[in-house]
Amino acid sequence: MRERMTQGVRRLLVSLLLAAGLLLPFLGVLDLAPWQGTGFVWAALICLCASLPAFLPDNPRLRGSVMALWAAALGIWLATGGLRTCVETGRGLFLAVTGRNLVLPVIAARAVPLMGGAAGAFASACCRENGEGVFASMCTAAVLMMVLASGQEALWPALLPAVGASAFLLAGGMHRDMRWLRILGLAAVLCLAVLLAVPRGGVTVEPLKQAADAIRQKIEDYFFFTQPRSVFSLATEGFYPEGTEQLGGPAAPNGEHRVMTVTAPGTVYLRGAVKDRYTGRSWQDTLGSARYLWNAPQWRSLRNTVFDADLPEGAELTAREVRVEMLSRGSSDLLVPQRLRALSVSGDMVPYFNRGSGLFITRDLQAGDVYVVSAALTAAGDPGVAEAVEQAARAGGRTLDRETAEACLALPDHLQPQVYDLAREAAGDAATPYGKAMAIRAWLRSNCRYSLNVPAQNPNQDFVSTFLLSTREGYCTYFASAMTVMCRMAGIPARYVEGYLARPGADGTALVTGAEGHAWTEIWLDGFGWLTIDGTGGESTPPENPERNPNEPPGDNQDPPPEATPTPPPEQRGPMTTPTPAPGPEQSRPPEDSSDPDRDPPFPWLWLGLLLLLLALGLLAWAWQRRTRPEQMAAREKEEAGRWRVWMQAVCDALAVMGETRPPRQSMAQWLRDVDRRQLAPVELMPLGECAAVVFYGKLEPLPEETEMAREAYGVLRAALSRRQRLRLALMRLRPRPWRP
Repeated sequence: MRERMTQGVRRLLVSLLLAAGLLLPFLGVLDLAPWQGTGFVWAALICLCASLPAFLPDNPRLRGSVMALWAAALGIWLATGGLRTCVETGRGLFLAVTGRNLVLPVIAARAVPLMGGAAGAFASACCRENGEGVFASMCTAAVLMMVLASGQEALWPALLPAVGASAFLLAGGMHRDMRWLRILGLAAVLCLAVLLAVPRGGVTVEPLKQAADAIRQKIEDYFFFTQPRSVFSLATEGFYPEGTEQLGGPAAPNGEHRVMTVTAPGTVYLRGAVKDRYTGRSWQDTLGSARYLWNAPQWRSLRNTVFDADLPEGAELTAREVRVEMLSRGSSDLLVPQRLRALSVSGDMVPYFNRGSGLFITRDLQAGDVYVVSAALTAAGDPGVAEAVEQAARAGGRTLDRETAEACLALPDHLQPQVYDLAREAAGDAATPYGKAMAIRAWLRSNCRYSLNVPAQNPNQDFVSTFLLSTREGYCTYFASAMTVMCRMAGIPARYVEGYLARPGADGTALVTGAEGHAWTEIWLDGFGWLTIDGTGGESTPPENPERNPNEPPGDNQDPPPEATPTPPPEQRGPMTTPTPAPGPEQSRPPEDSSDPDRDPPFPWLWLGLLLLLLALGLLAWAWQRRTRPEQMAAREKEEAGRWRVWMQAVCDALAVMGETRPPRQSMAQWLRDVDRRQLAPVELMPLGECAAVVFYGKLEPLPEETEMAREAYGVLRAALSRRQRLRLALMRLRPRPWRP
């Protein structure tokens, strides 16, 4: 009992040293130095609890009760918020190693005790009996890499206890006959050597830094994409001459800006930004703050709903393939059609979507990026659309959710009554939402003139009211804003969209420039979903789709557009302004600015070090499992008695995974006789029990034939195990156990 208590005290002291040496510098690097005392108290508490069995009487029932009490306490903690604390701490740690240590200081009161407890549990596990110290050394090396990369020299003394504890465990594992005071001296020497060998200041190895950055970026893109991104806006193409917060004014589209090439079977509306809130001066997006990974299985249903992929297809809604190749740098938004069915991206593009049906990646688009989509290229007025809408309305089906419906019907209170009167006049006597929308489109094309040379917009007047009640001339943003507002006044949910209008030629390819920047409207029709409708008349009206039948009449309520003032040639246009893209609820940055200093982590080695640690632990477990196979262990024994004990222990382990455990007070011979009597094993084991009685009670050396008999019995038992039982047997060998005759 006294010897066991001495060993318990020794393991407790070493575990405290190891926990302190790992935890304190770790908290220091995470800027949690004020919480180091709290963390160490929790680590010490866990170490003390783990060492408690060494000070208890050798009573299996008492020890089982203590273990049950600990398990119950852990379960209560997890059920009362501990699991949430674990998740928050994990997210905070990842954000910290990526250079954004914003979460951990806020939740330090909950995160630091958790980290302290984890350090104490790990240190106690490393200091168990027969521990080799390899795992402790690997974790010490990982913390060493972290401190080395951080360049915080003041943290080196805090790491020395872990170095000493690891050296103590390693020396004790390799030289079990050495007195522990000598081992302690050896550990002190190793600590001094490490302190003298550590370089001063941060160290960066460029290949390792690049590898760590690549791994970190992948994990961040797929699991923690929260940083600001650049948002598409027609401001970059010259359509916001009065600034991003004000629509209108004389526009000068940049026809020299080569944006992309598009390969498609017909005219394609490529959406870049979808906005739902009208302020009187501009449009904003209020539905696109949440982000969902495109390929994540748990968001498949939401993705199909957002992009109308779950609605039935008809002949006019057949998905067609569209290929986009970027020719210049752009925003993070992917330019795609609305009724998206499938998406294939190239390179390192990681697509996300939001509830406003926006689609974007975790970085800005670059020249050379290629992506292919499958979508229904459908717009209001196309042949067969009116019949499909009518059929969908009769069949019923999905309706718009309440939040989106309210957002896409909302209008500011300052709109004048005359605008509502115009909307009612334009909608006329149409009986269906689709008929009303087509009538409003026809009214806009008949009564408003397309022109880029328009007067500046008065910021104190409503943009749509000025367009409809006063000037009645403008370009795409004028028509799209008026179309969206008038549809809402007619009770039709509508949203404003900006992007590009691609018109492929005879070869099916279109070169899209800044001059093809465009704005239009999408309306919601119950059962059918969102439908593109372009209210712009004049020169910007897209030509007939090449897929249409020339002998087929145009769509319902499609009036011929009035004559429009031609667009001025490039040499007559005014100078193009390049304002900053409009900041919405999602913070944006100019697409031209490629620098982002906040994305560079202050210590990029840590994540790579942790991954290497996990890999090393796996390799060590595999190597240890192979080392503890009975064949290997028997080969290392020099005496026949040792080899016989190895194979007898292997037989006992095989029986244990089969559900046959030897009772504490039963001899080996009695137990194996009972196993044979109940016919629980596929081989006779009683001769092994008789041999055990002779060896231990007769004090005789086992014969080679008896060792071979034990080996053959183990081979038969192992062959009878299932795959799951063999896995349990391999895991059982990872933890050394004393032989019990």
